[in-house]
Amino acid sequence: MRGSTGQLDKEANSMAYITKRGNSYSVRYTYEDEHGKSCDKWESFPTKEEATNRRSNMNWQLAHS
Repeated sequence: MRGSTGQLDKEANSMAYITKRGNSYSVRYTYEDEHGKSCDKWESFPTKEEATNRRSNMNWQLAHS
């Protein structure tokens, strides 16, 4: 979510989302690269359980970074 300054809120960056794409599930999350640029990353998994585990792990990592 963008704040009044147009910058992404830190809380919005601390979330990973699961999307069903065809026969697989993807986890999408936002992170900052080494230059401070905001980037989206997609990772695909064959089962919803694997995607859910990865989402939980990424949410924890993003919240504690």
